[in-house]
Amino acid sequence: MLGRGGAAQGDALKAVLSVLLAVGLASALHLPDIVWAALSGFIVMKSSLAEALPRGINRILGTLAGAGLGFILARWVAPSPILLMAALFVFTWIGIFQSTVSGYSYAWTLFGITANLVLTDALSDPAGAAAFAATRVLEIVIGTGAALLVAYAFEVAGAPLGPGSPQAAAVPGATLSLRRLGDEEWLAAHWHLLTHTTRAAVAVALLPLIWRAFGITDFAQTAVTSYIVMIVPAGVIARGESEIVYQRMVHRGLGCLLGALAGLLLLRFAGDDLLLWALGLSAGVWIGFSIQSGRTGLGYLGTQFAFAFIFTFVQGPGPATSVTPGLERLLGIIIGAVTMTLVMLVWPPAPAMRDCGL
Repeated sequence: MLGRGGAAQGDALKAVLSVLLAVGLASALHLPDIVWAALSGFIVMKSSLAEALPRGINRILGTLAGAGLGFILARWVAPSPILLMAALFVFTWIGIFQSTVSGYSYAWTLFGITANLVLTDALSDPAGAAAFAATRVLEIVIGTGAALLVAYAFEVAGAPLGPGSPQAAAVPGATLSLRRLGDEEWLAAHWHLLTHTTRAAVAVALLPLIWRAFGITDFAQTAVTSYIVMIVPAGVIARGESEIVYQRMVHRGLGCLLGALAGLLLLRFAGDDLLLWALGLSAGVWIGFSIQSGRTGLGYLGTQFAFAFIFTFVQGPGPATSVTPGLERLLGIIIGAVTMTLVMLVWPPAPAMRDCGL
């Protein structure tokens, strides 16, 4: 479960060193939310520099585009719930669709996530939209740079490469254009993909109503959860396999629950001791990465374990002093997952098409 021999454990070590380096650099620059640097250090790390580099570039470019466009629109969109819901719908629709069909899937994923995060942050702090967008980009760049630097150092040292992972490939004939929106044959061939994307966009767009009804002030995780769980392979969508989405919800919820609980326990153990805190962070990242790269089919659960652990454990330039961030993340994930589940129950996926063209 926890890896595939020496090369896999070497990859886990790279992830640990990448996260520690990202946290150290972001702390040295006194950035306000260094957890995003830590997350970037974790998620960009791959088996080789050749595999990590395009992922890192896509992460930075997607973040830049999403942060820039989100900031431009924030001053007009954030004060109006209707405009905010419309913007969340559009950004989510574009991000999910392009994440599914484009060869630059990861860049589109980060584009949609970042744009939504900038807009939702502006809802609670309109004056801070520029600072939020700028620091988010800087944190992502630092974490990505740390991952690439560690990957390069290991290759220079001649470390064995891990098994790697498949690269995203564009779906032939699925590129969206205004002309194709009027093409009945194209619409019929890609109807599963279009409805899947719209379903996700509706779920994210409804979140401001839920936030207002329950007085929620920390919006990020509800939006991210509803967005992320709907990114699945085009072939799965074409076959109408909605159980894959439900499985991702379960894995995300369970992984985050376990990661948050592990983070809370180690947080109490480490206290304000910097060395114990660094060792605890290393242990959580190692476990999450090892599960992610294992052969049990629990890779997504391992990723979410690591995310929740890092969110709980990394709060500032030193040892964390509160368990609140981890609890807030878990609550946000639950709300996002429940919202997406309700939307899918009201508007369930259709049976598989005979010829979907995907």
